[in-house]
Amino acid sequence: KEILSILNIDKVNIKLNEDKNSETSFYNTFSKEITLCNNDKVNKSYTRILYIAHECVHASQKQIQLKFNFILANINMLFCIITAVLIWFNVIQESLYLSIFSIALILNMFSFFARNAIESDATYMSILISERYLSKYIDKENVDNIIKQYENIISKGYSTFIFSLFTTNITLILIHIISILVCSYIY
Repeated sequence: KEILSILNIDKVNIKLNEDKNSETSFYNTFSKEITLCNNDKVNKSYTRILYIAHECVHASQKQIQLKFNFILANINMLFCIITAVLIWFNVIQESLYLSIFSIALILNMFSFFARNAIESDATYMSILISERYLSKYIDKENVDNIIKQYENIISKGYSTFIFSLFTTNITLILIHIISILVCSYIY
């Protein structure tokens, strides 16, 4: 609640994840609720503030962008699944394969950039917010040391996140390519 107040946000609910094994925290833009992981390992980690700040920053982002990202990501997944199934069952004509593939590329590109914009903002802002929060409770030297560690974690972790996001999108594109190639050969 203190971090939310730093961001001047007061209409967000906070709850702890009921699954004690989960290490997942997230902000739900539709219910305006932050769910924080709640296991001993994460609760005792010095990165706890960083991850809470990250979710609080999501709560401060423009809701239209968050909803657009959510809807676009789900449309992208559904488009991939539905078109792959339709291609496999020869419902879509071969003359439409290039159009389907083009739409898949465009959806994946927009989906990638929408998610990247939201996450990069939340990730880097969480460092600044964490620093403001920690400065209330501990001396500047310790805050500086913690922030250096946070920056190190972010620099390594964010590249892993981008790689994961990229591979997810490439996988969806590859599903289309394989479906098109196999079905072009079969039919």
